Amino acid sequence: MRKTGLTLSVMMAGCLSVLSNNASALAVSVYENDFNSGVDAAWSNPSSHAAGLGVTSSYLGDFRQNESTTLTLTGLGAHDQIALEFDLYLFSTWDGEDTFYGKDYFSLSGDVNFSETFTNHQSEGQSYPGSPDLIPYGGGAGATHVYLGLDPTGLGDEFLVDHTGDTFSVTFAGPTTQSDEWWGIDNVKVSMNSLQDQNTAKVPVPPTLALMALGIFGLGFTRKRSKQ
Repeated sequence: MRKTGLTLSVMMAGCLSVLSNNASALAVSVYENDFNSGVDAAWSNPSSHAAGLGVTSSYLGDFRQNESTTLTLTGLGAHDQIALEFDLYLFSTWDGEDTFYGKDYFSLSGDVNFSETFTNHQSEGQSYPGSPDLIPYGGGAGATHVYLGLDPTGLGDEFLVDHTGDTFSVTFAGPTTQSDEWWGIDNVKVSMNSLQDQNTAKVPVPPTLALMALGIFGLGFTRKRSKQ
């Protein structure tokens, strides 16, 4: 019986070891910048701006009509998804869904795609379903609207896309009609997730099966010897 107990212990330890190694989801941060120390070479348009109009720290901006900036990250390791997070600052007369002055969009394109209208004063509203988290300056057409951790639905979901390449690129752009409104972004974070380890944790992997087979064989062998 001692041999049987030892064999089963080895088998169970092997199973637990493999499951433990595969059970945790991997989320790796690959980029982060709050622009308080400047803008790095990952950006195509490194226009930084000091605090102002209710924003209390430096940010990437101010971008006006049809201006954009692209973030490009290279040399990424193995992954299945990319998560993008950032704060959005909207300044001055964003016209949202207004058709007289023209709709004002903020958009993302490239590996992440997003396009919604925003307003701080028009009765026609905006297509983006969320509301600003802060209005730290002014009111009406002169207000600054701040979206902390802008997300695609307005419900708190991050921008999460399937992605496996070694290069990640996303372009931030807008507005599209006039030059009397502008925008900036801050606290940009990019992380990559690996789903493979999570999936393999749900089923026994080959090393586990091998250990189980050895354990069963050892159990049968021990019982055979006991009978003899």
